[in-house]
Amino acid sequence: FYTERYSKASGTNEKLSISNRLVQGVRHASPPGRFLMKNRKDGLWIDINDKEAIAKVVKYLKKIDETENFHKRNNDVTEHLPKEHDSLSSASRNLQNPTF
Repeated sequence: FYTERYSKASGTNEKLSISNRLVQGVRHASPPGRFLMKNRKDGLWIDINDKEAIAKVVKYLKKIDETENFHKRNNDVTEHLPKEHDSLSSASRNLQNPTF
């Protein structure tokens, strides 16, 4: 849901707004969610503030968007290859469904 909206967003402000809504949705869920970071000094987990959480969500959504666009571009290229030469697809299928 959020990844699709983020992908279709036209500008930085819209993407930040989507990320903020996701953070607020997690924080106000029942039960509420948190965004945690491990404290390097004592090893304890701490709840980060909204600004840091939004930055993490933006980074995550951007990575997902880039990955999906990468796969779309590669699928467009590989769908024109003859099936017997589509080693990428068969290798991927073997990894997803290994036979032991």
